Amino acid sequence: MSLAADPSLSRRAFVSQVADQVRALPTSEEALTSDVDMASDFIKIASVDMRQALVHSALTSLAEAHSCISELLQKRDKENFVKDTHVTMVHFSQSPQSTIRTRFGPLVGCAVDVSITGILWNEQVAALQVKVATETNDGKPVPTPMNDFVHITVWHQPEVSAAFANEIPMLVTEGKAEQVYFEEPVILKGVVSLWGNDRR
Repeated sequence: MSLAADPSLSRRAFVSQVADQVRALPTSEEALTSDVDMASDFIKIASVDMRQALVHSALTSLAEAHSCISELLQKRDKENFVKDTHVTMVHFSQSPQSTIRTRFGPLVGCAVDVSITGILWNEQVAALQVKVATETNDGKPVPTPMNDFVHITVWHQPEVSAAFANEIPMLVTEGKAEQVYFEEPVILKGVVSLWGNDRR
């Protein structure tokens, strides 16, 4: 079911919980780079990657206006939060390798704005609904993501894969998950990347 923000829930509890999660995250400042050799390596996905700490800082900001999602972090084990936070632009099952290389290869390393527009979750998975900018920050066209549900998976139970987040919009319509839309999107900076088949 879809929910509006509920001011009756404790905003302070949520903000405190998110802040605790952010403080527990790695602080490495290593650059986000592609792990694929454009000449030969198999491409698993093309993505827009962003630091986990950046995503969780965005949640902290959103908590100040949307305290109804406080349970999301109060009841979730921080060990199950996704470390390689990203938006999947295309999966290898959706497009030939040559097409992925042609469309995304020239964009690797380019910065792209990603707008968080909502959050969907249940007891198995949580994901931020997003929109990816149509151009990189330096003006290069960005292909439209091929997934129907464009998102960043932020948390999932160990027994389910991060890809299960693709199912959560349907679960919302079936009353098996919850959803909150944000009136004011939060904009993150991501970097276009290609993932090899050995990356999980």
